[in-house]
Amino acid sequence: MTTFIFIRHAHSLGNQMGFCSGHMDYPLVEKGHAQAKRLAEHLRATYPIDAIYASNLIRTIQTAQPTAEAFGLEVQMDPRFCEVCLGEWEGQTWKAVEEQDPELSNSWLSMRMRRSDRRPRGSECMEEVWERVGAAVKEIVADHRGSCVAVFCHGRMMRAFSTLWAEQDADAAQILADKAPRGFFGASITVAEFNDDGSFAKLLLCNDREYMMDKDARVAVE
Repeated sequence: MTTFIFIRHAHSLGNQMGFCSGHMDYPLVEKGHAQAKRLAEHLRATYPIDAIYASNLIRTIQTAQPTAEAFGLEVQMDPRFCEVCLGEWEGQTWKAVEEQDPELSNSWLSMRMRRSDRRPRGSECMEEVWERVGAAVKEIVADHRGSCVAVFCHGRMMRAFSTLWAEQDADAAQILADKAPRGFFGASITVAEFNDDGSFAKLLLCNDREYMMDKDARVAVE
């Protein structure tokens, strides 16, 4: 088994402004940098990470950097872990999108978009996300079989990819329903095991950010 630690990026300017970020390259804000620092401390004390990957967007790279420094590793960028492309919605606020088309925005926020469904012009469907992320995971398993790998990525990417796990495994479906019913928190940790062929095996931890909540090291989480 190869263990993957999927980490959603910390609080970014796009989050702060309520933007549909997608592939737009918003950096972390001060709160996000504090989250990334605390995250690195927790990961260093908890997991034997052997390799670190991140999408090619600045918000994931900035989140990953303190962890890379803590482990003495390089951040390896892979655009296949990028956020789901929002097409024509990118750069707009979620409030504006919801006002324009409430039904479509609700379907999008729930990540139910399949190839045949109506969706924003230029956006990705679930199958496209599964294909690119699944291919990246298979390659990493081949390169780091039996190791522990951290992947710094994005909320809707995780929502889409974990939906595939839920379709394959009833236990994963229940954990996701309990722990991530509305998506993944900023700087949250999700741990999954993958078989040697790169297929999903087991969900061990989901959408966890308790490490930020202890009284001695608490950082802003909302």
